[in-house]
Amino acid sequence: MCLMETMMSTKTAARKTDEASAPASTPATPAASAPQPVPVRVYRAKTADLTFPEERTAKVVLPTELFLEADPATVAKRKGHQIDPSRPASHVAVMPNAKMLAETGNPYPAAGDHPSVVTGDNWRPYVAIAHHAFALLQERGEVGLRDVLDEAVKRAGFVQKPSYAESVVRDTLRDLACCGYAEAFTIGARKLYRTKEASK
Repeated sequence: MCLMETMMSTKTAARKTDEASAPASTPATPAASAPQPVPVRVYRAKTADLTFPEERTAKVVLPTELFLEADPATVAKRKGHQIDPSRPASHVAVMPNAKMLAETGNPYPAAGDHPSVVTGDNWRPYVAIAHHAFALLQERGEVGLRDVLDEAVKRAGFVQKPSYAESVVRDTLRDLACCGYAEAFTIGARKLYRTKEASK
């Protein structure tokens, strides 16, 4: 073997040794997929087939169909809500009004002194929070409780956040979903609400 062949053979052997000793490449870890929206399960019911025991409910016009959080056939005893027998009483004294929505663009009155609001004086100011929570949902298309809480309270004219503000906004969103004016869904541990237009 000549000198040139010996050198080439030595280089080839060295290259093979380097390749053998090189660490194997680790396959890239695929990025975790983002949580997908999961619609909240609801039970559709014809409004005409349901009973509403509170007289004040008759002061608003309900939609022809409701989206309840539980099958009414499985609810042995009402829990206090005006229109969904599976839920405790809402912190909003008045239910979304289909007639008011058609006439004003908002199913809630702007203030608690509206004739459709039947409640104690301490609860009347909270109706304005519900009014502005709906307005914010319409403006943004998709919201969670924390997204609109502070702004709804501010627009309603409160200088400080009142005691039940969080419960009022939460119940407002749930009541809107019950009446079909919003769609509830979850992404991970977070519950969100969309307008029908945003869901298309």
